[in-house]
Amino acid sequence: MPPDHVDKVLDLVGGRIQQLLVCRKEWVEGTPFKETAQHLKLKERVKFRDIAGDELMGKAIDTVRAAPGRKILLSKLDMLTSKEVVNDMARRNIIKITQDENSRFIVEFQSRLTENVIDDLAKQREANLKETQQAKAKR
Repeated sequence: MPPDHVDKVLDLVGGRIQQLLVCRKEWVEGTPFKETAQHLKLKERVKFRDIAGDELMGKAIDTVRAAPGRKILLSKLDMLTSKEVVNDMARRNIIKITQDENSRFIVEFQSRLTENVIDDLAKQREANLKETQQAKAKR
């Protein structure tokens, strides 16, 4: 695989072995990278299908997304939303909970692909909001 292709793959999925294997398999089969990226993103978006109207889940995702380095203390996220929401996000593989060097629990997105999909969804949501505001202004 050429180095520029490797960079694109790593930017899309990060280091998730399963997703890297899909990229390698499809590259060997001659599938264009753009097609592979769309396939992986579509599969990842399934996680978010059922939570579109869940305000607390949306707030939790936006909070992690806005946090420095996209990492936040578990206790802080619990306070801003709820333990139930955080547990549900972990069950859906949207976030992962790890420990830092000070043994504090840290929340971050499950994978680079999850981050990419969340960014895409946020852009789409912002565009829809802008479109709605423009339509209201024309009335």
